[in-house]
Amino acid sequence: MANHLTITYCELNYKLTLADYRHFSFYHNRSHTLRLLCLYYGLFLGAAWAAGGDAARGGAAIGLGLLVCLAIGCCARLGLMWQIGREFKANTHLYEEQAIEVTDRGIRVQTPTSDLTLKWHELLQASETPRLFTLYVTPDQGCIIPKRLVSEQAFREGLQRHVEANKLRLRS
Repeated sequence: MANHLTITYCELNYKLTLADYRHFSFYHNRSHTLRLLCLYYGLFLGAAWAAGGDAARGGAAIGLGLLVCLAIGCCARLGLMWQIGREFKANTHLYEEQAIEVTDRGIRVQTPTSDLTLKWHELLQASETPRLFTLYVTPDQGCIIPKRLVSEQAFREGLQRHVEANKLRLRS
């Protein structure tokens, strides 16, 4: 019988910060935000056209539409920042102390209230943002690992070694 020696790549202890969670939320929702702004712009132009806008005054309507959409986008971003802060403070599991162990068998995440071991093949997706690595077990649930706590290149190579290529969304 062969013994399988577990190789530990890294161990870290940390608490997720509001800045990290905010970055994750903005990055995770970026395409939705862009689609919403395009919808607002289209609705504005459609309303201007339906109200009797003509080609001679179209330049002013387009410019005004861009300004209105920019204002809506700024307000939406501020609202999202406020909402994310409230979510973060309300969900104590987000900022619990986490002990994470990354091995050749998977990732073990321990908190005061849970102990979860994710095998590499169970991951739905592994992605990378400018500040974080995110390992998803469902579309909306996973593990966030700030890059400041790990060697980026080594962690990226470990993911490439253990996670199927079609599940990786890594930066080059």
